[in-house]
Amino acid sequence: EGAQVSYLLPLPFFSQVELGYWTPAAHAEESGSESHGVEYENRIMNARSWNSFSISKNQELELGLNYLQGNPSADSDDDKQTITGLDVTYSHLFGNNELKLQAETFQAEYGEDGEAAEKQTGSYVSASYDLSKQYQVGLRYDQLGKHGDEGKDINQMAYMLTRQLTETSK
Repeated sequence: EGAQVSYLLPLPFFSQVELGYWTPAAHAEESGSESHGVEYENRIMNARSWNSFSISKNQELELGLNYLQGNPSADSDDDKQTITGLDVTYSHLFGNNELKLQAETFQAEYGEDGEAAEKQTGSYVSASYDLSKQYQVGLRYDQLGKHGDEGKDINQMAYMLTRQLTETSK
């Protein structure tokens, strides 16, 4: 539950600002499972700036800046969580085919229950190409850093082949 407000800025290029304030749904942990990652207990506040620039008739560049704060009303900074992200997308049309390059990086700061907040970073880079109206191929590389001094860095590569079955399904 919550609310989000979006405003399209009156600029010569596409530029949109979004602000949101949310109450997350509570979830029960399964018996014997460990809790990992950011958990939001009372409210979430987010902001996003999304910009798109036409480079030419066939090329476009998009830039986004994201910020999220969990538990903004918490008494201690150790009980707050933040995630800041930056994303970039470049698209190039070759007739009916499109090449899309995307990258995103983020930094999260949060603490496990009762511990001081620590930082964690992550990113991904992907490339996709439309072979035809129905088929798309792609490659994606992801990186997730360890949280503070715990855990280990994780890297993975994904290869993609997508077939568009209908206008709404893949």
